[in-house]
Amino acid sequence: MIPLVMIVGIGTTISLDNLFGINIPLLSKIFVPIFIIIGSLSELGFLISVFIPRKNIAEFGLRSDIIWSPLIFGMIFLVVPLGVGSLIYSYGYTVFLIQTIVILLYLVFKISTLGNKRETKKTAYRRFISWFNLGYTMIILIAMDATLIIINLFTNKVPLGLSLISMIYSIFMPFMILFNFYMFGKIYKEIYVVKYARQFQYDWKIPDEEWWFTAEAAAKHPRVYPPAKDDAQG
Repeated sequence: MIPLVMIVGIGTTISLDNLFGINIPLLSKIFVPIFIIIGSLSELGFLISVFIPRKNIAEFGLRSDIIWSPLIFGMIFLVVPLGVGSLIYSYGYTVFLIQTIVILLYLVFKISTLGNKRETKKTAYRRFISWFNLGYTMIILIAMDATLIIINLFTNKVPLGLSLISMIYSIFMPFMILFNFYMFGKIYKEIYVVKYARQFQYDWKIPDEEWWFTAEAAAKHPRVYPPAKDDAQG
């Protein structure tokens, strides 16, 4: 990840300075250092995790996702400068504002789904927000980009390559929102798996040797699955 940070960070800050003026360098100076810090902490956590003994499957899964989730979340800080700068340069602030509103509506949709999904009575607002799932959001953004690219091809105002780069923002951001919700939801569930580890191990029928990774480690803990004969009989 460090070479990627260097290439995109330095490239956006220096080589595109004349093209984007203040937009890209300013965003890069803010976002890229944040990503470097987040990425470095994740890499450090990974190295430490190599030397920390693995307790069981539940604990190891939670620990792994906690280590990697900041790095995945930090990808936003890496891509935002290039995506925003190229979008503003290609299409202007009006298009950038419209696409940002569409993406924010999708974010509101994802947050609203965390509430009571069994709610039967929906207000006009909730019906409108629920329409902004990933599929419709991507259709709106890609259709907008495709239309503007076609217009640019006839007017020759913006190079095709730069127009395609500007699509990074509209395509990348909704997927990053979705993936981060997935990651944080996964961590939230794994906390309960760790808290009620014995019950989950028994319900999922994971043998002790697999749950504790080795037979030697499993022998140090009370048997859960398969249960001892006395436990199985009553």
